[in-house]
Amino acid sequence: MGAKMKMILLPKSSNAKTGNVIQSYSSRSTCPERCPFKDGKGCYAEGLRTSRIWDRCENPKDARFIGNEKELKLALTSFLLERAYKDPRAKVLFRHNVAGDIAIKGTSTIDTNIVKALSNAVEFANSIFTGKLMGYTYTHCDISVGSAKVIHEAASKGFLINASCETVEEVIHAKGLGVDAVITSVNPEKTIRELKDNGLRGVQCPAQLGQLVKLGQVTEAITCEKCGLCSLHREAIVIFEVHGCAHKRAKKVIMLKQQNGSK
Repeated sequence: MGAKMKMILLPKSSNAKTGNVIQSYSSRSTCPERCPFKDGKGCYAEGLRTSRIWDRCENPKDARFIGNEKELKLALTSFLLERAYKDPRAKVLFRHNVAGDIAIKGTSTIDTNIVKALSNAVEFANSIFTGKLMGYTYTHCDISVGSAKVIHEAASKGFLINASCETVEEVIHAKGLGVDAVITSVNPEKTIRELKDNGLRGVQCPAQLGQLVKLGQVTEAITCEKCGLCSLHREAIVIFEVHGCAHKRAKKVIMLKQQNGSK
């Protein structure tokens, strides 16, 4: 039997920052115990519309519910077919988990079965629409030699997993195991300097900065859809400034974690 999922899959986003990407939500039970924002401690996904969609992950009767690998494969290829008619050459981003994570319930360990199902689904979609789908996600799960191997295998199938960090020490640990990393910061400019001091290059999220890009004769704001950096294996560390309805609580959590030198 394949991995059992509790996921809501949406064919496109209505979020101005992300742009038109395929996106999913996974049950709160997938969130690792070590996530510093869990249980009302500043998780951005607990805000308004995001939280309402997140709640639907527990409802198998929802038309957008995905319960296994086969359903995910069918849904992704269906979404790609629709996109291919509109623009056969355009890449399509699949952001797994606007909310949720990839942990085994009640632990901080990556659920290998879920990761295999996700990466298999992306690989399957790309076997039909060659190289069109770029899958990615973020995780607060433990990054170890074992989990890094799982992450590398997923990347080889077109599904990239970023280690979610709050300290430079965590970034150094992840990068040392060959895992791409992002860091949430209360002061992005300071974080860039700290990363540089450790031989690493930090880049603040272009979509969050509202940077502009010229597409033909039109100048538009960069979105996740146009950027795609988080879906690529890279040297740069993507920096996200704290955001969301609970950003004040999240800032306190990050500052405390940095003071404690937590990994």
